[in-house]
Formats: sequence, C-alpha cells, structure tokens
Amino acid sequence: MQNSKCKIQHWRRSFVYYVFVILWVARRGAGCQPALQPARRRRYSRAWWLALVLLAVSASAHETIWIEAEHLEGVRGYCWPAGPNPKTDGHWGISGPGWAAEWTQGGESGFMSIACGADDDKAVAGVGVEVPVAGTYQVWVRFRDNREATSRFQVRLTPPGGQPTILTYGERPVIEEDNELKLYWDWAFGWESHEAALTPGQARLELLSAFKEKACRQVDCIVLTTDKTYRPLIKERPAHPAWDVLKAYAKGIDPALKPLARRVGEFALPESWKPRTFRDKGFLYLWNMDQVKWAASDPKRVPHPYHLRDKDVLEAFEKKYAAAAQVPIFSDPRIVPTFHGAGPKILATDAKDAKQKQAAEDFVRWLDANADRPWAMMMNYAPNEPVTPAARENFLKYRERYAGNISGENLGYFDFDAAALKAATAQAKTRRDLAAALTTGALQANAAKYRAVFGQEWPDAYREVIPCLSCGMTAFAPLC
Repeated sequence: MQNSKCKIQHWRRSFVYYVFVILWVARRGAGCQPALQPARRRRYSRAWWLALVLLAVSASAHETIWIEAEHLEGVRGYCWPAGPNPKTDGHWGISGPGWAAEWTQGGESGFMSIACGADDDKAVAGVGVEVPVAGTYQVWVRFRDNREATSRFQVRLTPPGGQPTILTYGERPVIEEDNELKLYWDWAFGWESHEAALTPGQARLELLSAFKEKACRQVDCIVLTTDKTYRPLIKERPAHPAWDVLKAYAKGIDPALKPLARRVGEFALPESWKPRTFRDKGFLYLWNMDQVKWAASDPKRVPHPYHLRDKDVLEAFEKKYAAAAQVPIFSDPRIVPTFHGAGPKILATDAKDAKQKQAAEDFVRWLDANADRPWAMMMNYAPNEPVTPAARENFLKYRERYAGNISGENLGYFDFDAAALKAATAQAKTRRDLAAALTTGALQANAAKYRAVFGQEWPDAYREVIPCLSCGMTAFAPLC
C-alpha cells in the first residue's frame, strides 16, 4: 500500500497465504514419510482441517478500509469550531483533540478530527487508497451534525482514468434534533452512509467542503466496508477475525498450548508498582465548586459540598435537600471540594472584596470543623494571580490536607523559556537527554510560577501539582 497512514485491513490475503503455508507443510510432511505414525497422521489431518476452516472464513470475510480524517493529505493549520475564529480558506484544518463536547460523545477516533470554516466551500483533502476487491461499499463518515442546520460536505472516490463517484453528506439530520447532547452543545457526532460501487486497485479518496454553511463542518473518520450489517453508533469498528480469536481466549485458553512468554506463572507486583493514594484515603472525587454556601452558617443550607450547573435543577436541589443529613452523591465524604485558581485564593480571609472574604472565612471554618476532609484546586487556564498574606498563611496551615492542584492537559500551566529550552536540547542525542533537559526547564518554570503566586521562593513547588495530560501524555508522562 502506498500510503501507510490509511489503515486498511487486508486480512483476507493474509489468510490465504497462511492457508497455503499450512497445506504445504502438511503435504511436505506426508510426502516425506509415507508410513506415518498415527500421531503424525492425526497432526497432518488437523492441519488440513485448519486449512479448510481458514478458507471458509476467508471466503465469507468482509473488506474494510478505515481512514482517520487527520491523516488526509492537504490538511493544514488549525480550525476548532468551538474557538473564537474558526475560519479556513480552501483547506481543512486540525480540530482537536476536542474537549467537553467531544469527550461526552466518546471522544474522537484516533484522538483527532478535522474541520473547515462555515463559509469555506473550497476545502479539499485526500488520500490514495487501495480497493482490495470489487463490490458495493458502504461509505460511512462520522461527522459533526449541527443542530437546526445542514452540515453538507462530499466524499469523492476516483479510480485512475475513471469517472468519480461523488457522495453528499449532511443534507439532513442523522441525530434527532431533541437529542440531549445535541440540545446541550448545538451539535452531535453522527454517522451517515452512502453506497459506492468500486473496482479493485488504486483510487483517490477526497473530502470536499463543497458548500457554504451556517456552521463549521467537522469530520472524524471515514470507513469503507463491504459489510452491510455494520452500523456504527460511536466508534465501533467492523467485525474482524482477529477479534474473534481474542474473544475466544476470554472463554479460556487451551492449557496444552505452549506460552509464548519466556517466563510464566504468577508474579507479585513490587511494592513500588502499587498505586498510592492521598494520605492513604483510597479513591477520592475532586469535585469542582463555584460557591461555598454549603459551608455558611444558614441552618437551611445544604450542609455538604455540592455543585450543580443548571439553574432550575440547582433550585430544586437546594429546596429538597435543605438541612438534610443525607444527600445523594454529595454527602459522600470522599468528595473533595475543588476550587479554580493557580493559588489558594479561596483561603484569602483578608480579601478586600467582601463576598470573597466571607467565602474564605466560611470555608476555613468548614475545614476546622471537618478535620479529616481534604480540599483541592484546579489551575486550568488560571492566571498567576498573587495570593494575599492570609491566603498564604492559611495554605501552610491546611497544606497537609491539600490533595493538590489539577493541571488539566498541561504539566503545570507554566511558560517555558523557549530560547533556554532550545539551547538545553540542542545537544540531546537520546530520549533520556531530552527528558533531562525538559525536566530541568519545567521545574525552573514551575518554580517561577509559584514565586509569582506566593510572592516568595516556594519549597517543593511541584509537590502538589496533579498533571492530567491528554494529547501530551505520550511525550510528558515519563516526566511526572
């Protein structure tokens, strides 16, 4: 296959290859020893039966071509529909990895997708594919189905020197307009399929924006399959014989089979491999909070840390569970109240703003009354706002109960010195060299961050940072 980025499952040819290998081995064994012993005769008989089974599976197998949209040629730049200016000019751009909207829908296949601007009707991206067998293919596309608007684009399939097949998608909703996620985000990922009669050999697949629309077009992946029973809902893939083998293993593995591993048996994990928890408390829920009414002195308050977003739900919740000792979910002591900020401004009992000062006093009183309860922060996109003297003093008082500061999709929301980092990595020859340089630069940048937040050198400045990486996991997880 010419383009390795196009994930094509050509397992039928592999099956046929292995069938002939098995037949050759069986025939050679039988020919070399005319007077076979019974055990060997049974062995060769089983080989023939296995070959027949493989041929039967191969004959009934379907062909599938799975293409990640971000692997198409011609994708350049960035276009995130939820961003401030999602525009393109005759090209598709990377959109992803997405966040809340995409994650609540199972995320993007391959962790990425592509998009084009609403008014861009000339965006084109494509890839060469190898059609394995002639037939009618179902051409499925997972894409952004915008609410109360069309989301049109096209897929064009062109054989060398032949006439193109053009398929149009997004002309009508594929997800019902009152779908919960579609109502919440104004769009939802959906799948749409059209048929295309294809001949074996090379073909060009292209993704065309083709139309001006009210909202961005966003495409996750494209699937060509001869399996007419395939009906994806989220990111399911067509059936594959390899999965059948693995599923069979789940029911039990023949004990007579020889393990491939050199070492077999039960092995106890070393102590260092066992996951540690905060203060050995086990699992905790770090729950975002935007208020501390639950820590105030009003006897009619809901007396447990809670956070709900929708106004009508919040009002009904506070009315029903006022002064309640037991509240679904929120009376669980494993819930850790978590506040937004680079530093502990929730502890600023000397704040100039009266509401902030009162909230801090209420929360500190709650911490004193609940000596076994931890607390936490979340720094996502928060500026390095200096904290007050009282906030700094209270932080030291309650630091042992501080579960940490969540750094979502980032090592710690600090800024690397680009020039210094370039110089530090210039002589790196190995991944270990790079890791050492990045670690030094990251710790220095993090120390500078907390120097700005606390107004002084801060010991163990990275001690409570909780890096929750997503797209940077592969690169940076070894550094944490």
